[in-house]
Amino acid sequence: MLAIDLRGAAVHNAFMGNPNGDIIQGPGYQVRHVTDVAPVACPCGQSFRVFTWRDGGPANVHVTEIRDSRRHYHRDCTEYYYIIEGSGVLEVADAQIPLSPGLLVRIDPLTRHRGQGDFKALIVGVPPFREEDEYFD
Repeated sequence: MLAIDLRGAAVHNAFMGNPNGDIIQGPGYQVRHVTDVAPVACPCGQSFRVFTWRDGGPANVHVTEIRDSRRHYHRDCTEYYYIIEGSGVLEVADAQIPLSPGLLVRIDPLTRHRGQGDFKALIVGVPPFREEDEYFD
């Protein structure tokens, strides 16, 4: 069994910010703090792509700040939006879903969607989102 010294540098870096953005990992786990990754501009606003397809897991995990995003869809990826903070509306197909913290929305492949307002969402994509799987009307 691997024991981790909670006073150790690896644990401190993993939970308090790792300036290199490297994943702390061992057999069967990976750890990265959201502050370890630089924000990326995206059609939705600004995204902190904490885990991506490049990390080899079965899903991506992004924390995205959304402000009036462009309507788009994915052919392969199912997305789960968990609203962390803020408010707005998520247009999904023909529905207008009012958003508030704690709400979770699943968006299936080929379903057009966009966020309006000013909110932060934890977005999980299965299989992991790839940039080439984003299509606009």
